[in-house]
Amino acid sequence: MASYDLTLINPPALIERPPVEQSGTLFVPEKLRITAMNPGILSLFTYLKSKGFSVNILDLSLDTEYSSMEKKIKNIDSRYVGISSTSGFDYLESLKIAEFTKTHTNAQIFIGGQHAGPLGELVLMDSQNIDAVIKFEGELVLEQILKSNTDNKFKIPGVVYKENNKIITVPGKSPKIKLNDLPFLDYSSYPNYLKFVPFIEESRGCVYGCNFCTSNTINHRRIDMKSPKRFLDETDYCVSLFGKEKAYAVLASTYGVNPKFGKEIALGMKKFGIKWNSEFRADSEWEEFIYELLDSGYEVVNIGLESGSPDILKLMGKTKNPYLYLGKMRKLAKIVSKSSAVMRSNFMFYIGETPKTIQETIKFISQTPEIHSVQFSPLIVFNNTPVFNNFAKYREEYGCDIINTEYWQRRHFYPVHPSKYFSFDEVATLGHVLEKIFSKEDAWIEAAKSLYSQENKEVVKKIKETLRESRFRRSK
Repeated sequence: MASYDLTLINPPALIERPPVEQSGTLFVPEKLRITAMNPGILSLFTYLKSKGFSVNILDLSLDTEYSSMEKKIKNIDSRYVGISSTSGFDYLESLKIAEFTKTHTNAQIFIGGQHAGPLGELVLMDSQNIDAVIKFEGELVLEQILKSNTDNKFKIPGVVYKENNKIITVPGKSPKIKLNDLPFLDYSSYPNYLKFVPFIEESRGCVYGCNFCTSNTINHRRIDMKSPKRFLDETDYCVSLFGKEKAYAVLASTYGVNPKFGKEIALGMKKFGIKWNSEFRADSEWEEFIYELLDSGYEVVNIGLESGSPDILKLMGKTKNPYLYLGKMRKLAKIVSKSSAVMRSNFMFYIGETPKTIQETIKFISQTPEIHSVQFSPLIVFNNTPVFNNFAKYREEYGCDIINTEYWQRRHFYPVHPSKYFSFDEVATLGHVLEKIFSKEDAWIEAAKSLYSQENKEVVKKIKETLRESRFRRSK
């Protein structure tokens, strides 16, 4: 009999590195590896453990070679292995994990996550080693699979599986658990948990419809939120484990979608005496909670503004009223500038960029000096997003093109030449330059460091030095 019902694996990213320049959020410095706890895996682990199943976590995120991964996978003794592919950057590595698992164990293998889930049938075409794909959220789906003693265990809505060499997609949406019904996350069971940035989940899903975002395919523009009391009780528990020295990450695609909840949570967070961060939109109802937020230990006001061009904002589906949207961002930046928080804005070079639209973005930043830190990223197109599905039309209209090499085909996401005016390499370089021009170095680094280990002050200091050298100094 196997030692565990299930082993959940967090894969490494970019063991196979891409043949393009690092840019924006696209890649991190080669000297650093993102050190982030996998929240999906920990949620699955905690829930299934509470239901009486024996579950194990294998975190391979810091592995840099396939050989070291294989040695660890050889020791797996589970009925099932679940792999979490949250990004195209870890997809090939996830397939390699499945290969090693199939070679060295008798476990059945399934995969899910923000990247692999929406790919569905494509994953099973890519790999003969994977038995099923979980397209959506996994807590209740995996509970059903682990309980089942029949051959029909994968016949659950939202699951893709193989049967008699055929790929079958079960129609419908997977059952979803209410966040308030989840037990507090079992942080201390995550391997080396004190190395990681502590996080608390505020909500799942997104009600907005940006054309480039994969949330459209996973959560169907629906959102579930924890009640403020439930969230603050879990934060109290989390602080008892991690202490008050680390900065906490609150997981939400848009914090404060319910502004009443946002205000109540901010008031409660102040009592813990910690530093924390999250993300929200420029056009959300932040006026209802911003002063409480800035008085609560909130460190970085992180806004995915994406563009300063009204035409580009409408094209990407970010807003129907770009002038109101940009006006609210200016107002927000002025308020934040009077606090100790960093005002950070993220931008994207999108389909249809022209000299005029990029000038509009530069003008917006120039006229909003209260923004302390900017980050620019070229567009990356993901399967099944609206921009991917309409790309032929965009190519004809704007002269954009997908970089469709074998490497990107294997990962199932694609860098883009955004228009007939600009190549991918040109906007990648331009993004670097604009970050140097418009960011205050210390503010940029403070906003970026949350992706990396906070194990101790010396580790954080070294990470900051590496970020400064790689981002703000001349490339050698």
